[in-house]
Amino acid sequence: MANGVINSINGMINAINKVHFDIPDWVPGFGGNRFGFNIPTINNIVIPKLAQGGFVKANTPQLAMIGDNKTQGEIVAPENKMLDMIITALKMFKQQDTAANNNDKPVEIILNLDGDLAVLARILKPYLDSESKRKGYKLILGGSR
Repeated sequence: MANGVINSINGMINAINKVHFDIPDWVPGFGGNRFGFNIPTINNIVIPKLAQGGFVKANTPQLAMIGDNKTQGEIVAPENKMLDMIITALKMFKQQDTAANNNDKPVEIILNLDGDLAVLARILKPYLDSESKRKGYKLILGGSR
């Protein structure tokens, strides 16, 4: 809608810019010159679409369209909320595994992350390392192939 308004304004600007005429030579001070307008137009607004995911650094406000993914829902959350969700999921997995096996042995989960997920993993790593220190054992054993 905003671009529609901008396009209307640009249409008026273009119409004004078409107004021009030559000043006759006999007009003192301005004679022989051309009079007209050259008003610059306004650029359209571009709103990024995040259907493929995205990351916004802290304190860098962005205007973005969400909910444009035709096949999946989208999660929009601060980093710490994402970390909380991951930790909660791991705790739930551990509780289910402990109940099933009646032991408290560590469970190995292998995740291969690439693209945007690899970026998310690098962002979350300091928080996971901090949680590992607090717990007294490693939550994540990372590596790359």
